[in-house]
This record gives sequence, structure tokens and C-alpha cells, in this order.
Amino acid sequence: MFRTTSAVTAFCLALSLATSIAFAQTAAPKPAKPRSPGEMAAIDLDKNEKRARCSSEAKAKKLHFLKRRNFIRDCMNPH
Repeated sequence: MFRTTSAVTAFCLALSLATSIAFAQTAAPKPAKPRSPGEMAAIDLDKNEKRARCSSEAKAKKLHFLKRRNFIRDCMNPH
């Protein structure tokens, strides 16, 4: 009885270890943050220009509130 319990426990531990190793993932490295105020301002300007372009495109398509908002979100973050 004791051998069976020990064998089952060892098997379960080995299985859980193998499963955790199989599904282990490393985190993607974070992009470097801009250091200077000039770099941050340039990034903000690019975002604002892109948002304005997406917004005008949504207006041209005559989308209403929720559809326009979703369109702008998807336009800003294409996947």
C-alpha cells in the first residue's frame, strides 16, 4: 500500500513538473522608454497625427459614435 501511494505521489509530482516546464514562457523584453523630453514630444506628436488621420478617415466613412470609436482604436493599434 505504501509503495503504491509513493509511486502515485511521485508520478503526480513528475507530471506537474513536466507540465509547468512545457507551459513556461519568457516575458517579452519591454521596449526602451524614451529618455529625453524631445523624444517624448516627438512620440506624442506622432500619436496625435495618427489619431487625427484615423478620426478624419472615420468621419469620411460617416461612422457614428461607437463604430467610430472602435474604428479609431483599431486604426491606432493594427494587429
